[in-house]
Amino acid sequence: MKPIQQYDEAVVLWVREYLSCPLLDMIMKAISFLGNHGMIWIILTILFFIIGKREKRNWRNWAVVLGGSLVLSACITNIFLKPFIARIRPYDKLYLDIIVPALSDFSFPSGHTTAAFASAVVIWNMDKKWGKVIFLFAAIMAFSRIYLSVHYPTDVIVGALVGSLSAGVILYIAEKTKIILK
Repeated sequence: MKPIQQYDEAVVLWVREYLSCPLLDMIMKAISFLGNHGMIWIILTILFFIIGKREKRNWRNWAVVLGGSLVLSACITNIFLKPFIARIRPYDKLYLDIIVPALSDFSFPSGHTTAAFASAVVIWNMDKKWGKVIFLFAAIMAFSRIYLSVHYPTDVIVGALVGSLSAGVILYIAEKTKIILK
C-alpha cells in the first residue's frame, strides 16, 4: 500500500504545483459544487420522473434506474467503504490549504465520482450521444476532486468503478424485471 500512497500523494502535489491557477480554481470549484450531495444527479432523476413518457421513451422508468443506481452506489461508498477504509483526505495528510470547505468524512472512494459515473453509465445506456457528454463531465468532476486536493487518484478511480458497477447491477435488474424495455 505504501507505493500506492506515495504515487497518490505525488500526483496530488504535482497537480497542485503545475496546474493550479485562479481560472481553474473557479472552474473546478463550480464543477465540484454541482456534485455536492449528488445534487445534480438527484435533480436529473427528478427531471426524468417529471418528464414522464415522451418520444417513445418512458423517462420515469429511467428515473427509477438512475435513482436506484445512485442509492446503491451511495450505500456502498458512504456506509461501507468510507468508514471501513477510513482514508484521511489529501489536504489533511499533506497539510494543504484548500479553497473549498473542509469535509468531515473520509476520502476513499470519491462519492462525487461514484455518483457521476453511476449516472453516466445509466444515461449512456439510455442514449449513447448524451452518455458520452455525461461521461466527459464525470471525468472532469473526478479530476476536480484531485485538483481541489480533497481526493487522491485512487479515490476517484475506485469511485468510478463503484459507480459504474452499481449502475450495471441496477441496469441488469431493470432489464430482467422489464423496467427497461430496449
